[in-house]
Amino acid sequence: MDTKYKIQNTRYKLGFTIVELLIVIGITVIMAGIGGATYMGLRERERIDQMSNRIVSDMRATMARAQAQEGGNQWGMHFDNVVSSSPFYAIWYGATGSTYGSGSTTWGTVTFVATGLKFTAPEAGSSTDLIFVKPYGLPSAAATITIASTATLASSRTVSIDTNGNITY
Repeated sequence: MDTKYKIQNTRYKLGFTIVELLIVIGITVIMAGIGGATYMGLRERERIDQMSNRIVSDMRATMARAQAQEGGNQWGMHFDNVVSSSPFYAIWYGATGSTYGSGSTTWGTVTFVATGLKFTAPEAGSSTDLIFVKPYGLPSAAATITIASTATLASSRTVSIDTNGNITY
């Protein structure tokens, strides 16, 4: 049977080789790793920002209470970097000259630092008191609070307040 057209055996076949598939899989794994690490870093940063924003909000509210001389009291904030448990801060009030735990009353609830975060200032095992003096409601001394991730210290945020009541973060 002689036909006019012959089917020729071609050298090239359609499809993918195993090497091409491995290259595509490798590129996909690398891109997923980079994307996952970026997402986790952004998530940690967002948690730090939320905590620092909450601290700033509480600082402003406490300063306003002191300026208004709410209850005729002196107001303050106590930041405690407890080693044995979660770091926390508390808003307190009391008579002029009182300090946290000495002639003062805690206002509201104690706020614990979110899981996975910590204070790096004040240092572990120490505390910082921020006293808003009557009648102007300005801090008696400047204070700095730093919130960081327990996973990586590269991710942190510092909240500072000066004696004029200016808060930067």
